[in-house]
Amino acid sequence: MGSFQELVGFRDQIWRAKESEYVPMVIAANKCDLTQEREVDIEVGQEFARMSNALYIETSAKTGINIHETILVLVQEIVKSRERMQRQFMTVDLKDELPSPAKARPYAKGTFSSSMTSRDKGATSMAEDDVESDGRDRKGG
Repeated sequence: MGSFQELVGFRDQIWRAKESEYVPMVIAANKCDLTQEREVDIEVGQEFARMSNALYIETSAKTGINIHETILVLVQEIVKSRERMQRQFMTVDLKDELPSPAKARPYAKGTFSSSMTSRDKGATSMAEDDVESDGRDRKGG
């Protein structure tokens, strides 16, 4: 059970380094080809993975079972995590932080994200009204 017990320390180090308990992780339970010599029950490994916000995959480095799949799943989890972080970053509610329309005009130049929700578009509609489609200010600025 040595390597399994070390997982707690590795997981905690990762959580501290990333300052989050939501880090893409996969628990790769190796030597699944040696079922008679199993030291950790599947249920114990799965429960640890669940408590660690990780995925659990049985693997065998010797036979190649689930090696490619483990890497693929981890990459997919990393991509999903980045997409979630981007969505969280993009959904900050600034309605209480918006400057008055007179002060907002200097910030009107540039492009606006087409991924904004209709609620977000309403907040910027006054600034967009003053910008031509090519980004030039209609008022000559």
